[in-house]
Amino acid sequence: MTHCLVPIYLPFCETDSVVRTTGGIDIYAHFVRLPGICPKCRQLSDRVHGYYERTLVDLPASQFQVRVKLRVRRYRCFSTTCDQQTFSQRIGGFFEPYQRATNRLLTSLYHIAQVAGGEAGARLANKLSMPISDRTLLRLIRRHPETCVAEPRVLGVDDWAMRKGHRYGTILVDLERRHVVDLLPDRTAVTLKAWLQAHGGVELVARDRSMEYALGISQGAPSAVQVADRWHLLKNLSEATERALQELSPRLRKRMSGCRADVSTSRGSLRDNFPRGQSDESARQERRLKRFKRYELIRYLGANGLSQRRIASLVNISRGTVIRYARAETFLERASRSRKPSILDPYLPHLEFCFQAGNHNALQLWNEIIKQGYPGSPSQVRKWMRWRRKQPMERVQETSEPPSALWLLPAAKELTRLLVRKASTMSDHDTWLRERLCTIPEIATVAALVSAFQTMVCDKRPEMFKDWLAQCRKSQIKAFARFAGSLAQDGAAVRAALETSWSNGQTEGQVNRLKLLKRQMYGRANLDLLRRRVLYQA
Repeated sequence: MTHCLVPIYLPFCETDSVVRTTGGIDIYAHFVRLPGICPKCRQLSDRVHGYYERTLVDLPASQFQVRVKLRVRRYRCFSTTCDQQTFSQRIGGFFEPYQRATNRLLTSLYHIAQVAGGEAGARLANKLSMPISDRTLLRLIRRHPETCVAEPRVLGVDDWAMRKGHRYGTILVDLERRHVVDLLPDRTAVTLKAWLQAHGGVELVARDRSMEYALGISQGAPSAVQVADRWHLLKNLSEATERALQELSPRLRKRMSGCRADVSTSRGSLRDNFPRGQSDESARQERRLKRFKRYELIRYLGANGLSQRRIASLVNISRGTVIRYARAETFLERASRSRKPSILDPYLPHLEFCFQAGNHNALQLWNEIIKQGYPGSPSQVRKWMRWRRKQPMERVQETSEPPSALWLLPAAKELTRLLVRKASTMSDHDTWLRERLCTIPEIATVAALVSAFQTMVCDKRPEMFKDWLAQCRKSQIKAFARFAGSLAQDGAAVRAALETSWSNGQTEGQVNRLKLLKRQMYGRANLDLLRRRVLYQA
């Protein structure tokens, strides 16, 4: 045991000695002589009843744990009517009754718990010479007074998953101050309506296209302007495009089976001409039969009046699959899985034409397609030439019409990706493939609708909205007609999205932060604890 000098400030205390021990630093101190105040009758008293010692853990000094051995007076109350006969001397702000740590230490631990969480915070605190358990850190978060948040004027509303696919909540964000306002336990219109009625002053609400949120806002804040989020509008466009292509797929593939024999100069991707590994055909047919039986069952249950939610519960599949099967006129066959396209694919028609014209020099052909933009080496051309010499000779059709693109028809999801992407971000092969696919009238119609909608949303041109809805109705594509109907139903919010600069981008960022906090606590935090941690930075 050695004596040392450590500059530690103790309010209203006089330090007797500072001792360095094997466990850290012990500070022996006592309160200055001040009258005590009875906690019940609030009367002053200077009559000392006795003394006792309290041990408080304080902030560490020089990486040593600090313990304060404080000698505290106990006073006797003078009032004859007071039930409190004796009481100890108290100094507000330094420590509280029955507390074994100073307030400044608990404040530091509180901030560690908010930033790092329970288990990670406990490990960090132990490294900083402030040993504490993870459960105590979580109790500090819950015990701390809630953060007071100013009433928002512009509000962002979005849902978040407590347990994905099972339970969802609602996050409310002040878009002007860029912080979270509150977390709601569900995503129903009733809960959102009650919150808006309790917090007046909301003038504008940015949301996704959920009808529950639209109803809750209309009832809770009828004077507020509702703004549909532009990212969600584009996401809904992608979903509508995929549904439209799924509905068109059986018709296109039926036409493809009849036209395949007429396509003589087009051989598909270069990689498709080489043998693949052996596949279990019987297992594939068995999986197809299982899907077909499920399709027939869904159609049968729907014809007998069962709701889509009820069918999804009975068949034990997602409601989206039930909707897709119910809307399909025929059974939706899965697209064959194609290999990754070759960089030589866009130049195959030219190579085939030259080959049938008698030019079998691979290096010369490579020099010709290099001028057309081919980025590869001669090895791919030599590989194609060796394979092509083994194939039977075909005649080139003398026609000015572009070759049919039906043989290139990919799956609906891949085709959606090609149609919704910006041309500036696409590779040369994707650009070439998209141009070939747009020779099909139905796909060209879908591509035109997608392009017009993207221009309307990205360039904020509300004057195009009415005309675009009319084009969808005239296109005779059911998926786009339904999408246009839903947009017309939410027309005021969609127009506000095209006329104002507000969006739910900040809300999406806060949802991402909320997911990080939830996973940091291993997904086991209750709503009250998660809410306090989310509101901490507010």
